[in-house]
Amino acid sequence: MNLEKAKRVATSCLAMTSCGFLLWMSQNQVNADTIGTSQQAVVEQSNVTTTTKNQVATITEQHSQPSYNQSDNGNYANLDSANLDTNGRLTVSGWHATNNSQNRPYHYLIAYDPTNHQEISRQNITSNEINRPDVARVHNVYGATNSGFNTSFDITHQLANLNNIQIISRYTNDQAGNGNAVDYWFAPINIDRNNYGHLDSAKVVNNQLELTGWNTSNLHGDKPYHYIILLDRTTNREVGRALVERGPLRPDVAKVYPHIEYAGDSGFIVDFNLNNINFNHELQALSRFSSVADGNSNYVDFYFAPDYNWQLCKSRILRSV
Repeated sequence: MNLEKAKRVATSCLAMTSCGFLLWMSQNQVNADTIGTSQQAVVEQSNVTTTTKNQVATITEQHSQPSYNQSDNGNYANLDSANLDTNGRLTVSGWHATNNSQNRPYHYLIAYDPTNHQEISRQNITSNEINRPDVARVHNVYGATNSGFNTSFDITHQLANLNNIQIISRYTNDQAGNGNAVDYWFAPINIDRNNYGHLDSAKVVNNQLELTGWNTSNLHGDKPYHYIILLDRTTNREVGRALVERGPLRPDVAKVYPHIEYAGDSGFIVDFNLNNINFNHELQALSRFSSVADGNSNYVDFYFAPDYNWQLCKSRILRSV
């Protein structure tokens, strides 16, 4: 074999081997760069995903934060109005807001008798709360936006024995309105216990003395029997009594005394036998409400003015004879 030819072949093979090695190294470098780039892309994508998750978490956290002042420990309320009507119903309206109402989902209003220390009635107003954005603007506490109420209590059977009524607003975790509660006690509402009346006329009709007028009071609530009694003050004796069976409606009285139970039904027209009446004596009429049929016990009296001009009745009697 020719020595020179052998050298050329060896050199060529070496060159080819080197080129192959360099090509292999180049391919491996490209693959390494590609892998590196891919890994970087994955890392960057992971970072983007993490950032997005963090942003979402931040937004969610912001939205989940309470929008009220959690450090406010006040118990706020106001009774805007309290009205007792002629049917013995007490209607109250107002609001009650406090952070302590959180986790106490049931809202009750309670009518309470502070004199006898007993509950009169209660109303579950949980589903009837009223929107009060005005309260929320002033008191930034839990539930202030829906802290309003407007409800009524039927106190017909208790009214005659009440001096005042106290309304309690209660938030509680007990569906029956007891349990773990936070209360607000409003100032007592005074009940009008005065007795009002007027003798409108006394005249002779069909040879009888006819008296007309009215008498109303919250004290009459548990006393269904109404009598008009005529007294002879000169002899200090009763000369007649008449059970009121046809009391005329008196919307004029109800208009003046809208807070008195049955004020619109306070009228009366009754007749007395003239044979028992001496118009030369001092006479006086009274209105009596009693819980018993004969009118002789458990009663409330209203004495009409004793200076009524009974002599006018006498002159009419003389003219009718």
